Amino acid sequence: MYRILIVDDERIIVDGLSEMLKEKLDAEIEVYKAYSAPEALEWLDRIRIDIVLTDIRMPEMTGLELQQAIVARWPRCKVVFLTGYHDPVYIQASVRNGAIDYVLKTEGDPAIRSAIEKAIKLAEEEVANSETVVKAKAYIAEAIPVLRNEYFLALLEGQESREKSRSAKFRELAVALDPGLPVYCLAGRIDEWNNAESPSDKALYMYAVNNILEEFLAGAVKAHHIVYERNRSIWLMQPPAEDRLAKAEVPDWSNWIRYIRGSVEQIQTACKQVLKLPCSFIAAEAPTGWESLATRFRALDSMFLQGIGLGTELFLTDGFLPDGGTPGAGSETERSQAKRVQLLEKYLDEADRDAYFEMFRQITKLDPDRAASSIALELYYSIVAMIFSYLNRWSMMAEVTDKIPLQRLVSLDSHSSWDDARRFLEHVSEHLFERKMNVRNKQIYDIVKRLHDYIESHLSGDLSLARLAELVYLAPSYLSRFYKQTTGKGISEHIADTRLHKAKELLLQPHLKIHEIGLQVGFPSAPYFTRFFRKMTSLSPQEFRDLNG
Repeated sequence: MYRILIVDDERIIVDGLSEMLKEKLDAEIEVYKAYSAPEALEWLDRIRIDIVLTDIRMPEMTGLELQQAIVARWPRCKVVFLTGYHDPVYIQASVRNGAIDYVLKTEGDPAIRSAIEKAIKLAEEEVANSETVVKAKAYIAEAIPVLRNEYFLALLEGQESREKSRSAKFRELAVALDPGLPVYCLAGRIDEWNNAESPSDKALYMYAVNNILEEFLAGAVKAHHIVYERNRSIWLMQPPAEDRLAKAEVPDWSNWIRYIRGSVEQIQTACKQVLKLPCSFIAAEAPTGWESLATRFRALDSMFLQGIGLGTELFLTDGFLPDGGTPGAGSETERSQAKRVQLLEKYLDEADRDAYFEMFRQITKLDPDRAASSIALELYYSIVAMIFSYLNRWSMMAEVTDKIPLQRLVSLDSHSSWDDARRFLEHVSEHLFERKMNVRNKQIYDIVKRLHDYIESHLSGDLSLARLAELVYLAPSYLSRFYKQTTGKGISEHIADTRLHKAKELLLQPHLKIHEIGLQVGFPSAPYFTRFFRKMTSLSPQEFRDLNG
């Protein structure tokens, strides 16, 4: 998915180019429109843009000045200039500043389309060419030094850390982060392994993902990568020491965080294309102090373990909090010492139903002489403790009391046999999995309904993927995949269907003029509305009205 921003102070040119690119380009694209340089800057401050097609002579700001603003915000953005003037001075200046092409308006649609296709190809090559670097770094850097990793794992688990002792530890372990500056947290997960079976293969993949992130954010951040689960890790980030943000007495993090979030979508794409690994990310809304790091970490990680977080290739922010809450300090009960019961808890958290019940049946299959022994007693209450831990951490205790007889759960003697007790625990586990999936399904339903309601009531307004993503706290690229996976069709297709349905409804009202109907369903000019309607129905709006009048 590539985002293209068209900038020109002539509305008819912007609208025409937008329609042409949507129809003629084979690549999957989102097209955004700006009718002035200031409006273009608003888009650039709002989302990552991959390609800008801009007029070079505009009233408020020249295209060259806009190009400098683009590079400052999104260094990898490709700029194509479009102008009615063949001016060698402008051409030379644009090329020096990094423009990839310069197209005269008189050259027509084919030349413009060719320039955009060239920009897309360059963007694809940048991702592909990073493969050699990624592989080299992955094999050289076998692991993060053990002591450094253990120290940061302890911080994530809530170990107290004062700035003075933290500074000494950072110097000792050669940590690049500033112990006195807040950190920005980005949690990541490899959703599926690419035929990686051994722990060493998986470790290499984890570090390859880290290397991709470092490459895309080079110069913009200093980061520390911590692997805390077999498929999950977290990055702690700060601006470089020489950056004005790091030096500011009261720093404004918004632009820096926006850049990181926009780059994460490219990192996700690179992981999929280069490593063949689908990855998910959850970004913090704001930086956090070291004293609050453990709380922030638990909140981010918990989002991977319930509701929509159980999906794949997601990109969320912690502004989107799943129903069911997040674990707080001291919310967990004491865990069982049995390693396999710990695995049960892990599989339950991750909604890995098959692995959970396979392990459950293995550990609860006891010989007849052991079924009445203290081993059965220990095993039963270990599983019960795990279940209570789960209920407490996800604030489910109150809602399950009507469905799970807790008195029977806490007493092995209430069961007639070990097999009866085992079946009861299995039934309780089934209920927990069912509830977990119900929460996810409800969240999915709520997101889709909110999108549909908004689209239906804003047909003449901003229905860009960026706006819809902001509405439901999802990243635009993830929203596009999420919607298609959930509904079976693209979100742009749903918008078109909704516009068509509303247009047909309004065309049955003879007092409304056709151009007024076009405006109401999101088409600024009658020709665009007529072309859309004919494409969808093989009829013009007037022909439809005549047939149904």
